Amino acid sequence: MSKTRKKVPKPTRRETSAGRTANNVPAGRSTIVSMPTPLLNEERFHRDVVPTFEKARDEIAKIVAKDQRLATKLASMQLVILDNRKTENVMVFWLTDTYKKSCYLYDQHQGMRGISGYSSSEINMALCDRSHVLDGLRSVFLKELLSRAKAEDLAGYVKTFLLSNYREVEERHTDKYYLLRFVNIDFGIEGWFAVLASRRNVIIPIAAELDAADIPDGGGDTRNVVFTTREDVSKYTGFDAVLDYWEVFFHFSMFKFTDAVPFYQKLARLPASDLYKAVAYLRTTGTTEIFDLKQELATVPVSQGKDFERCIEQVLETCLGPSYNMFHLSKQVANRGSITIRDFIITNNGSTHSFLQRLETRGVELLLVEAKNYEKPLTPTAIARFRTYLEENRAFGNVGIILCKKGISRNCSEALFRASIATQNQIILVLNESDIFEMLDKIEDGGEGADIIRDKYYKLMMEA
Repeated sequence: MSKTRKKVPKPTRRETSAGRTANNVPAGRSTIVSMPTPLLNEERFHRDVVPTFEKARDEIAKIVAKDQRLATKLASMQLVILDNRKTENVMVFWLTDTYKKSCYLYDQHQGMRGISGYSSSEINMALCDRSHVLDGLRSVFLKELLSRAKAEDLAGYVKTFLLSNYREVEERHTDKYYLLRFVNIDFGIEGWFAVLASRRNVIIPIAAELDAADIPDGGGDTRNVVFTTREDVSKYTGFDAVLDYWEVFFHFSMFKFTDAVPFYQKLARLPASDLYKAVAYLRTTGTTEIFDLKQELATVPVSQGKDFERCIEQVLETCLGPSYNMFHLSKQVANRGSITIRDFIITNNGSTHSFLQRLETRGVELLLVEAKNYEKPLTPTAIARFRTYLEENRAFGNVGIILCKKGISRNCSEALFRASIATQNQIILVLNESDIFEMLDKIEDGGEGADIIRDKYYKLMMEA
């Protein structure tokens, strides 16, 4: 079976609530102007709000149960309303473990420990609807995970984030800090149109005290920015900007919550499937098709080959489709006599990506792709079978790609290198789950998924 279609559009944000449009109006119904929702009071709080909160709290605690510390933290949360409308014309809601049960209080001090939110005296039921409840629980979830983050965890996240936008990021590491340097393009100076390349240093401190004078600036117009989960940043001096705990918290909570799952995986004691389920449950804004596809990939059980192949088909369409004027993908392709079945074959012509164009000039008329959902990394046996596929058809140009969740073992990788590149000029690129997610990230950031394949290719070539 083959599939030919036009260039694939970039993924777009969409409303996550089933059956609703972007304006949150139920599909197929006309807009109705409703009466204002009644103001929140103690009776409505206990009757309507608390059950909604407790159901969501208990559900997310159940999802993350394998991380006992995180689950306990979430399960201990209670919802508290401070009704200070008479004294301060304001209401405050808190998620806190200070109380043993959710409660409604009047005219009390606001300095409670936990996660808080504010409202004017016009507060109504919308304050504590499910989305607001999930906002609070998401904050508790992130606060717990960020408390576990070490400097190397933050440095790894920031480097990945920068590489999604910049081709080269220089990295340095001392006993006091991690430094990530990249070149940024600035436009316009003092009213004149100009283009200048200036350096940026992102410093992730290890030490509690640090001065910008201790950082090699790299010359030129260099800006030094600190990125840390510390709340007290008074001893980080001389920097152009200091992004403290709350800046980092809002970065993840408001802008990158669904994009940072690989970072959370380093901090949470949860399998990827549970972590994606938790993030999907706690999100309250629109999501992307990319996240949904990642979640599906992460939750496909090993050995479920057909489900994995279906996901990989979507990955290929999403990540490589935009790199062709006309994308032609064939799946489950049998050779003459139906002796062997190849998972996917992409017709490699009319590409708009320079790397894929180069492959075409060196004889890769058809790009062979296999999907392997094994419990363990690839074995020499699986690699040998794939090498046979390449040898049987000259249109493959001795180049093929294997997408395998667990990747390839070091010993098998070394054997593959020696047996193919060094002797027979075969190029077999093995992409693991992390590589697949990087391809999807590239697309979501407006880039091209083929860049990840290109980088894999040249890294392999430089090792020859």
